Amino acid sequence: MKHKVIALTNHIDHAKILDEVSDPLATLNSHYQFTYANKALAKALGKTLEVIIGNDLWEIYSKDGADMRRDAIKKVFETGQTKVIETIVPKPSGNLYFITTVKPIFNEQNIVISVVAIAKDVTDRKQAEEALKVSELEYRNQANFLNTVTENGPFAMWVSDAEGTMIRANQSLRNILNLTNDMLIGKYNVLHDENLDAQGFMPVVEAVFNDLKSTRFAMYWTGTKAGDVDLSIANELWIDVSMFPITDEVGKLVNVVCQYVDITERKLAEEEIKNHREHLALINQILRHDLTNDLVVIQSALNLYNDSPEEELLDEISSHAGKSLELIGKMRGLESFLSNHRKLKVCDML
Repeated sequence: MKHKVIALTNHIDHAKILDEVSDPLATLNSHYQFTYANKALAKALGKTLEVIIGNDLWEIYSKDGADMRRDAIKKVFETGQTKVIETIVPKPSGNLYFITTVKPIFNEQNIVISVVAIAKDVTDRKQAEEALKVSELEYRNQANFLNTVTENGPFAMWVSDAEGTMIRANQSLRNILNLTNDMLIGKYNVLHDENLDAQGFMPVVEAVFNDLKSTRFAMYWTGTKAGDVDLSIANELWIDVSMFPITDEVGKLVNVVCQYVDITERKLAEEEIKNHREHLALINQILRHDLTNDLVVIQSALNLYNDSPEEELLDEISSHAGKSLELIGKMRGLESFLSNHRKLKVCDML
């Protein structure tokens, strides 16, 4: 098959047409010299046609850019096959990116006598790709940051799917429950937790899933009542629970985030303070009752003694005063005993 020779210099009409083509276009000989260039190429390079035509690649491009284009043109001359390369034209306002197709031009003997290079400006696409790469990198960095903060945060945290099944738990949660991911992930479902039912919190938890309402409450949690999964080896503890929904762009529930704060020590302290107050109230009640009786007797005896100073009345006064002092001593002992046995509770035996 014979290839038709394109002699651009002998067909002025063709050259005029090519001059108006919007894509940069040029022809080069085997010495890598420009034998033709259109206006679009001159504009892209920021040079005049007089500067381009007749000069070689190294007078138009940087050495690296010229060498890269030389290698592609050389390959086309050697093989007679079209080659596509990505090229960059540096500009002060930012690089221009092109997909350049280098095609052979044959003579009647089927020998490559020239090449034509047609460049397609893909700067917008390239910039979009770069912006996407930056966006993806920023997203990955943010995701890594959030993952690190979540996993290593001081508060116990876990995430469920839209059906309530745990899909992620951080180290703090595993620590306070003394459980592993294998025991929890994909197995524990908060909507089946019997602790919530028993303590009346299931309605507010269901509202998080059904009505997208955040909630917070304090509860006593034990693994023996965890629902479908056996978590009986877990630590039993008081927890301050915070739950809030995560939705997608159309407002559909995707996940629920749950945070636990271990308040067991606080609850035990509160219980101890309560017991201590009850103990003090008991001591105060005993003292108030018995001392009041003794003081009434002493006051009555004093009144009688003033009217009739009899020795027996002084003995009675002395006896009740002694009983009062003895009672105070006993109460001091009781107070010491209760302080050393703070778990004891006051009970009404009637």
